[in-house]
Amino acid sequence: MSYLIFASATEAASRSAAAWHALGTPAGATQFLWAWQEHPSDGRAALIIPPTPQGAQIDLPPASYEALLTPEEHAAKVEALPGEGWPAAEV
Repeated sequence: MSYLIFASATEAASRSAAAWHALGTPAGATQFLWAWQEHPSDGRAALIIPPTPQGAQIDLPPASYEALLTPEEHAAKVEALPGEGWPAAEV
């Protein structure tokens, strides 16, 4: 797993929804590609990004999955949430 940290859960949800819609999927019950985890006290949220499309449970070539994130987002991903109060049990 990798994580992309946003200032708020709203921003994380919006980015996850944008990735889902970029796939061109029809409207339905699914609205987000990736789940997110909220920080318990400071309002931040981290998208939880599986390393492969199979991990995200979508049928997509790996290169297309990687292209869902911008180069800046790839550079900002972290492999573990910082120890600044993120609950490890939920990661």
